[in-house]
Amino acid sequence: MTYEELLKQQEELQYEGQEVLGELKINEQFSKLGKIVIGGSLISGLMTWRDIDIGVEVENMPSKNDLSNLFTSLLSNSKILQLNYSDNTELINLHHPKGIYFGIKYQKEKEKIWKIDLWFISPEDNQQSIEDLKWLQQKITQETKMIILSIKNEIDTDPRYKKSIFSIDIYKAVIENGVKDLEAFKKYLKGTGRSIN
Repeated sequence: MTYEELLKQQEELQYEGQEVLGELKINEQFSKLGKIVIGGSLISGLMTWRDIDIGVEVENMPSKNDLSNLFTSLLSNSKILQLNYSDNTELINLHHPKGIYFGIKYQKEKEKIWKIDLWFISPEDNQQSIEDLKWLQQKITQETKMIILSIKNEIDTDPRYKKSIFSIDIYKAVIENGVKDLEAFKKYLKGTGRSIN
């Protein structure tokens, strides 16, 4: 895709993502339990696929009753194709925060399926994500934005993306290590003991 096409795609996904938040009544349903912090590419302006990251900052994790009510409310929406729940408050995972996870697959329209990762998380545990976003917003340029969008668009179907390779890897490779394209990113990953197709 050309840079203009990537930008157009990004802008359309941004608009659509905001509509999804409204349709799911995210603020209405979750703000009573904590502070909603929208993160990821919906905020950074680096969207290449239908994915939204949401943190709900809480001082104490929601009760089982509150979670059950939320789960039931979400399931009443006929456009929700899949809803997963996971309690990771006691787990240690370098790639996921400590908290309670809701994974939502939402069909906005035919062939427009959104993946929504929503975490109930403490403000302290959410701080790294906030710092990463601030760093990105301070460092990104028009040139690096173009490179990042291009690389993300090319690897977004790779099964290792979002499992062992993350968007922050792309951001740091481009901004801090001068990576200019997918082949250079593959070399960068090789140096960290990882790979993509």
